[in-house]
Amino acid sequence: MADKEKDLTVQQAIDKTAVGYFMEQVSKFIRTMPEIISDSEGRRLTAALVIKANAALEENHISWKDINQPKFVNDTIRLVTMGLDAGNNEAYPIPYKNNKTGKIDMQCTPSAKGIKKLAELYSVRSIKPILEYVIKDGDKFTLTHTPNGDKWEYDEDVFGTGKTKGYVTIVIYADDNSAFVMTHSKEDIEKRRAASRSPDSPAWKNWYDEMALAKAIRRHCNRLSIRLPAHIKKAFDELEEEDAEQETKDVTPPTIPLPQGPISPPEQPIQPETKPATPPAEPPSQPAPPPSAPEQPAPPPAPAPATKTEVKGKPAQQPLPVQIPLESPPPCPLAEPQYPPILGDPNDTSWMN
Repeated sequence: MADKEKDLTVQQAIDKTAVGYFMEQVSKFIRTMPEIISDSEGRRLTAALVIKANAALEENHISWKDINQPKFVNDTIRLVTMGLDAGNNEAYPIPYKNNKTGKIDMQCTPSAKGIKKLAELYSVRSIKPILEYVIKDGDKFTLTHTPNGDKWEYDEDVFGTGKTKGYVTIVIYADDNSAFVMTHSKEDIEKRRAASRSPDSPAWKNWYDEMALAKAIRRHCNRLSIRLPAHIKKAFDELEEEDAEQETKDVTPPTIPLPQGPISPPEQPIQPETKPATPPAEPPSQPAPPPSAPEQPAPPPAPAPATKTEVKGKPAQQPLPVQIPLESPPPCPLAEPQYPPILGDPNDTSWMN
């Protein structure tokens, strides 16, 4: 009965056009990059993620109107362009309260299965499907490191109910079947859990081993040579940054260094244009001819000089040139921070009616 009720609530979400609304928002972006993913596949992956998000919201008694919709659209675009299928448990949305915005953010992130998929597809050296094990009390796991690869044996207590001791991930290379084994203690996992954005989220409380395996596989994949396509690497890095950022975001634009070059002289204030004042008369014994005036015959003998009066017959002085201040280079504008595109009108809630 419970399963039927759950299926009914999912159908109700579809009937309320939540799935259709987000499919259309994501499709607007997907249609601009047909070389990466088809529109039909993008819509299918979007629908799978929205249905899983709807189930998480209902479990926590949260309404779609309380969701930060632009962020959810952007995260959905990233997961869809990575080709991860939430319906196949390759990604999952986790709702949490953002105390800064007062909205519910859906943290969409690849699962352990999604990370394995990317590693297996894009490893530089071809690998077989990654193996992962939860080691519990009663299990026996032995590991020997050799120059030709790691040798391991695992004896599982199949129906044992012992406590989890740690985790093991194993990469087997396809060319020579050599193994690369990594062990992950609970202390290793707890360090990474403490550094995550939501260490006490419902996912950690309800599915601890699954979340721990995701951390272990991610840790192992960081040791592999993986060449992701540019659009997948960009989407993955953006999701990683979102998962690591704190509640308060630093939105200070990045500083752009000014180009190197000679230092410009200091800017001088512009003086109002006025007629230059007539300079005071110089002693007659040292007449100062204008710098650019041609040579002229000696003037006739001048009468006795008048005390503190203008000397008659003296050639007119050229006006002093107006000094124009040098222009400093225009200030270099700070670049606006680049954020992922926000599609759709965040105030458009007509689909909720």
